[in-house]
Amino acid sequence: MTTQTTAREPRQIDTVLFDLDGTLVDTLSDIEEVVNRARGEHRLPALTRSAVSERVGEGGSALVDGCPA
Repeated sequence: MTTQTTAREPRQIDTVLFDLDGTLVDTLSDIEEVVNRARGEHRLPALTRSAVSERVGEGGSALVDGCPA
């Protein structure tokens, strides 16, 4: 029995998925860091981790707009 090895051609990526609500990977600390960096650049107060957690899934504007901390 012989084994034949062939070079694989690169595959084209058709779809990329982002899991931003923690369903597949716990990314809350990463989201908190990025959100607070963006809020800081716009002179908005930082959100607590709890506040970020409550807003995840409500869209980006819920995380970076003028919501109180």
